[in-house]
Amino acid sequence: MRWFYEDRRRRIRDLDGRLLGIDAAVKLLDDYIQKLDILDSLTFIEESNKNAVLIGPNGSGKTTLANNIKHATEGSKVFTFSADRILIYNKGGLNYGDYETFRQRFDVEQNDANDVTSSNRPHVVSNIFNEAVRLFEYRRSDENEGNEPTKKCQLIMDEWHKLVPGRSLVLDHGNLTAKTDGGEYYSIQFLSSGEKSILYFLIMTLLQPEMEYFFVDEPENNLNPAIVSELWDFIERECPKATFVYLTHNSDFAVSRVDANAYWIQNYDGRKWSYQELPSSETLPRELTIQLLGTRKPILFCESNGPDGLDAQLYRIMFPEYRIVPACGCDMVKRYVKGYCDCKMPQKAIGIIDRDYKTQDELSNLEARKEGKIYHLPCIEIENLYVSEEILKAMIDKGDAEDSSSLFDSLLTKARELFRKNKERWVAKKTYSELLNEPNRFGSMNRLKSIDELKENYRNSSLTDQQIDSVASKYYAEANAIEKSSDFNRIVFEIDLKKGLLLYFGSELGLKTTYGNDVLSFLKSPEGAKLVTNLKNKYFSGI
Repeated sequence: MRWFYEDRRRRIRDLDGRLLGIDAAVKLLDDYIQKLDILDSLTFIEESNKNAVLIGPNGSGKTTLANNIKHATEGSKVFTFSADRILIYNKGGLNYGDYETFRQRFDVEQNDANDVTSSNRPHVVSNIFNEAVRLFEYRRSDENEGNEPTKKCQLIMDEWHKLVPGRSLVLDHGNLTAKTDGGEYYSIQFLSSGEKSILYFLIMTLLQPEMEYFFVDEPENNLNPAIVSELWDFIERECPKATFVYLTHNSDFAVSRVDANAYWIQNYDGRKWSYQELPSSETLPRELTIQLLGTRKPILFCESNGPDGLDAQLYRIMFPEYRIVPACGCDMVKRYVKGYCDCKMPQKAIGIIDRDYKTQDELSNLEARKEGKIYHLPCIEIENLYVSEEILKAMIDKGDAEDSSSLFDSLLTKARELFRKNKERWVAKKTYSELLNEPNRFGSMNRLKSIDELKENYRNSSLTDQQIDSVASKYYAEANAIEKSSDFNRIVFEIDLKKGLLLYFGSELGLKTTYGNDVLSFLKSPEGAKLVTNLKNKYFSGI
């Protein structure tokens, strides 16, 4: 970066005029090379001429980078907001006399606050908010006396009031004070952490000498998510000549920087950082991509409509080593897994989909992919797994049934009855699924209720009734075998009733409206842990 290289030339001229011992020279050279490594790895920020967001999980080196940037850019127009912010205000503040004396002391303490090697840092960090308020008081007094043409303090006061409704800032006898809309005055020391953070960020950006770069570690820290984006939007507008570089693992904040380039931190080896610009994908939304960059866990996409869906909640219990990401439907799961893998994102990604009425060839092909494997449930929908024999028996055992064996036998009989009532629809959908590769198909599988409806939909196509009957006949035979089976799961896994299935079996157990939640609560308990392991090993052994 140009500000570094100018500073480097100055330092080289200084070195030419000195004679150093070998140890001191080696140490100085090593320090110089380390600074160069840091800045060389960040040249892409200057080249892009745009704000940047560096995203990475905890431990990826963001804070270390922020701590080292100030050391590497000493003497340049670079300001670093460390994540180590202790915003404590001591009423009365410190008195350094005239503004110039204060400013010299202020600049020294700013350097110490961002220098992790400084022995004075703990004291300075705990006092930095006091100094920021004192800076404001000096500048506001100049504004009031007409000596400050920019009126930046008034701008800060107006924006703070906008972001903190019901409160305002006033200068009372030269001291900054807070005031309620009702007219009650109180000391700055009684501001909340978020209110102090807003004031601190505003002062330290708008009242600084003009900076070329602001590096901000954890810009969202202590701030209400509802206002953090508005705050930094305002600061960026008021500092149009500066480039802002944010280091964060907060995906919501990263998404809010719509005009910034996003990069994910690939690696930090103790000396150098490596980055990659956020990959673009037609199938993976930018917001979701950013969210997934902040995790060290592999990704598991599922069909859940949200984080509280039956799929997502069960998979979070069953696969705690994965980041569970709802993707709403089968097609979206396949798209997201492919998009994630195509972008060469940092973590492994897989998917789990409902089996529905997919053919075995289709399911096998999805699971056999080299990367981005997509696994499937052993049943039509996730609801069927909630009423599997394993889970139902566990729920019966934890209940107060007098004869659990008889109760389960009655549930088996009821499962047969439910399947029998839905057999025609099951055969029609299975037949339709097998014929999907035929041209000129019509109608929607989800609306089918019988083979006669399927024939009506295909009547004017290249398929004949005889061809449909040929496929349907084998599924009628399979349906009859399922109906006669004594294997509970073989029957219940083919019943297509979605949440109606939970209501039906939940009612039989006296848990009509709470069955799903009761199952999840049990699986989270120590008693349910063994069952979770058994289900995982039996139905998802490939994961």
